[in-house]
Amino acid sequence: MKLRVNREYKDALFSALFNNPEGALELYNALNGSSYTDPSMIEIVTLEEGIYLGMLNDVSFILSYDLNLFEHQSTENPNMPLRGFFYFAAQYQKLLEHNYDDIYGRRKVSLYTPRFIVFCNDPTMTVDHKELKLSDLFSRGGGDLECIAHVLNINSGHNRELMEKSERLLGYAELNARVRNNYKHSKDLSSSIQLAVDSCIKDGILADFLKANKMGVIGMILEEYTLEKQLERVQHNSYEEGHSEGRTELFSCIQRLKNGESESSILASGMPADTLELAKEALK
Repeated sequence: MKLRVNREYKDALFSALFNNPEGALELYNALNGSSYTDPSMIEIVTLEEGIYLGMLNDVSFILSYDLNLFEHQSTENPNMPLRGFFYFAAQYQKLLEHNYDDIYGRRKVSLYTPRFIVFCNDPTMTVDHKELKLSDLFSRGGGDLECIAHVLNINSGHNRELMEKSERLLGYAELNARVRNNYKHSKDLSSSIQLAVDSCIKDGILADFLKANKMGVIGMILEEYTLEKQLERVQHNSYEEGHSEGRTELFSCIQRLKNGESESSILASGMPADTLELAKEALK
């Protein structure tokens, strides 16, 4: 698996594996029972700017008249259909502008068919698959808009047929499972990740990729798990104190730091000092 991490920014591991023509094609074939072999058929269209709470989308591409959005979640999120709706709206606008399509004219505009898949390895998820609908978020139900997120459980023992069709997805799930199992016993996150990566290399799981990108992968997983823990902490504190905006503030602060804004400027805008410290810790 000749794939290298882009070290100019902090990738998420899922994106590093699948936000490229070869990885996207492998996952598409596994999901759809297709047998495409030419990665050049894939057009990667992953948005480069955050579209919701400063977060990037993970993988999106066009193939066979489908506009595919693949997202990874380590924690179940009932708002994924809303995020998908924002993404598709932004992407369709971008594509229509590129093609000079006129939505006010008489000619019918032709759109790619949206496909939205969420790969979830939340250990509390027990079913193989669930559908989340945008309409379920409407306060009175009904409505005239819909966006469906198909959430697939990629924890060990779930969706085995799908997992065995994609070496990268199976390896990704196994690596995460080993990190969690190690951490459960040692409570040392850094060493837990190191041991998981080393054991996967030894057992031939994503071996070439992990050998070529060992330190980058360890850094990505450490960042993801640290951010996850910090968000849980902020969310817990915000509930107890009645400040539901804590999670949003943290995401915003992280994004501002990533964009190069100074700490003094962030504090001057009214950002709480403890949120800034959490954001800095998450980005270490």
